[in-house]
Order: sequence, then structure tokens, then C-alpha cells
Amino acid sequence: MLPAILCKLNSIDEARDRKDVAEFGSLIVSEWVANFFRISLAVVARFSRARSVKLSRLLVKFCGRSEAWAVTEINLRACFPELSHSEINRLIRSSLEQMFLMFFELGQLKHWSKEELLGSVEVVGADVLEQAVASEKGVLLLVPHIGNWELICAHLGERHELAALYDPPKVAGLETVILEARERFSAKMYPIGVGGLRSVMRILRNGGLLAVLPDQVPARSAGVYTEFFGQTALTMNLVDQLVTKTEATVVLGWVQRVAKVEGDWRQGYDYRLSYEALQLPHFAEQVVRPSHESAHQVATARAVNEAIENVIKLAPEQYQWEYKRFKRPPNLGKTNIYRRQ
Repeated sequence: MLPAILCKLNSIDEARDRKDVAEFGSLIVSEWVANFFRISLAVVARFSRARSVKLSRLLVKFCGRSEAWAVTEINLRACFPELSHSEINRLIRSSLEQMFLMFFELGQLKHWSKEELLGSVEVVGADVLEQAVASEKGVLLLVPHIGNWELICAHLGERHELAALYDPPKVAGLETVILEARERFSAKMYPIGVGGLRSVMRILRNGGLLAVLPDQVPARSAGVYTEFFGQTALTMNLVDQLVTKTEATVVLGWVQRVAKVEGDWRQGYDYRLSYEALQLPHFAEQVVRPSHESAHQVATARAVNEAIENVIKLAPEQYQWEYKRFKRPPNLGKTNIYRRQ
């Protein structure tokens, strides 16, 4: 009996040792990834925006028909069925070039001075945001994945106490470096989760400014299905929940890249940062009951998606089409459109 117990204890100790070794190895890899990424951002931050454009085009050619190309093509064909094959291919290349620019821009966000970052930014609708902040009712700033949306952290971080929700990257080592860049100008980032949601809810109720990326795909339990460019898409109900519970003012914000010479990105580019008031569907208080909650959330989600669609149409190539926006279809048995045939 005793030998059997001792053998069992030895097995448990060995399992713990293997777990400790695995966790240590994971930590080492994470630190290596973080350091490599940090050095890479420092290197690319030395390039001008004009040089970044040229390098982005080379990266698109080098990567060829990559996974990002495939996902982008699926999304564009679903959302723009009226476009021809050649038009889709041109839009894919442009979209991937814009995607690679984000890597260079993250390096700039981390290393360039505020004057270098914001000196070429045209702000449209600043009064919309300032009036919303001045009301002290709380401001929910919706920032879709368009253009250099990261730049909003630099623009608002030193003007206001900006808080933002983020979805931690799958590669743990990248999180620290990304947060270093985003929080450099005093913005405060909160991970999506119970603790983060409690914190941002408190911020809104105290009249603060909160930024949310409204086009991320949530868990099925945290979203509703509604249209996005004619396709059924799982859309977060977080916007509806935050507005319903805090009565915050909703503002849409986006950052569009604008070529210095129209039609010729090789000469570099500037930015146009826009703020626009967003009116969500109003429901009488007595209607917002559990039996009507889904309809209320769907109406809000559709209004948000429609607003994002209108912004995307200004510069379709600058939206992050490489993201699997339709990866959770409403029918659990339905084939995932991103699955390789």
C-alpha cells in the first residue's frame, strides 16, 4: 500500500516539474518575442512615411497569396459582390499595403515625438467631441479598425483622461510592447473581461471618456446577429449595455490616411482624424425589459454597423479586411466561410 502511495506522489511531483518547465519555457519564448518585437519597432520607426509605403508594397509582393490575402478576398467578395475580379484584386493589394503600414505606424507611435506624430493630422469635428466631454455625462467613443486608428491614443491621451478596452493578443509577448506604445501618451488600457468592464463602467458613470473598438467579434453570449454590408455578422452588444446603463454620449471616431499627392502614395501621406456624433435608436424606458432586450440590442448593433459601413465607403482599402469578421455564423452547423476548401 505504502509503495503505491509513494509512486503516486512521485508521479505528481514529476507532473508538477514538467508543468514548471513548460511554464518557464513559455515565459522565455514570450520574453524573446517581446524583445524581438520591441527592437523591430525601434528599427521601423526610423523610416519616413514615404519609405514605409514603399516597404509595405514590397512586403505585399513578397508574401504573395498569403493567409491574409485569402481572408481579405473572402471578406471583399462577400461585402462587395458587384465588383469585378480585377477590381477585387486591386482592392486586396491596396488593403494589404495599408495593413503593413500599421506595423510601421506602431513603431512611430512608440518612438516618434508628439509633434512628429500629430503635426500632419487634420482634425474634423473636434467640437463634437469637446462638447460631449464638456457635458460630463460620459463619452463612449467608437473607433472602428479603419486607417491608423491607434493614433487616437496620441491625440486624446494628453488632452483628456482617455480609457480604452482592448482584446489581448494571442501571442502573450506582444501585449506588453503594444501597451507601451498605446499608453505612452497617458491613455489607460483595460483588457476585455469582468474586471476591465467594471472599471470602464465606473469611468463612464463618472463622466469620463472611453474608447471601444465596436467591430471586434464577441463571444456568442456577448453579441447579437445583424447585418454588416449585407452579411449576417455577430456584433457586440457591449455598446448597447454601456449606453443603457450610463446614458453616455456616443461619438464615432476614425483616422483616415490621406496621400500628400492625390493618387500617389509614394510621396507619403498625412492623416484626417474625424469625430461625428452617433444617434442610436431611442427606446422608451418601459420597453427595455428582458423580453424586449434582444430587439433593443439588435437595433443598436445595426445602427453601429451602418455607421461603420458609411465610414468604410470613404476609403474601403483602409479597413482591416484581414480580420475574420464573419467567423461565427448564426447557424452552428453552417460551414465557416474561412475554412479551406
